[in-house]
Amino acid sequence: MVLDENERQALSEYEDFLLRRFPQQVERLILFGSKARGDSVASSDTDVLVVLRKRTEPTKEGFYPFGSADPTWRAIVGTTFDLLMKYNVNISPTVIGINEYEEHSPLMTHIKKEGVELWKRLS
Repeated sequence: MVLDENERQALSEYEDFLLRRFPQQVERLILFGSKARGDSVASSDTDVLVVLRKRTEPTKEGFYPFGSADPTWRAIVGTTFDLLMKYNVNISPTVIGINEYEEHSPLMTHIKKEGVELWKRLS
């Protein structure tokens, strides 16, 4: 993992915001993608997996319903714009429920293998 000072500050402020705003909901924050692997380029975004305690049920098509209709999702995603303006760091959150994190999907397998834990709830 190679982050510059602006990226470290933006991620720290993002973590602080999430833990202050959703203290009983956030289970894990994991950096993944090119920033975690250390092969990012100047235009790379900063991928962060936000795992919430909230359990979600998939739709009949097999998708999970987090999205713009969910106020928690809107707050988690919306605050990244302020950080982009302040630090010029494009944080790209992926918001999931704990049950989705515990599944054995290709994305979760990849994140668990290459991701860098930024924060984890201690039991």
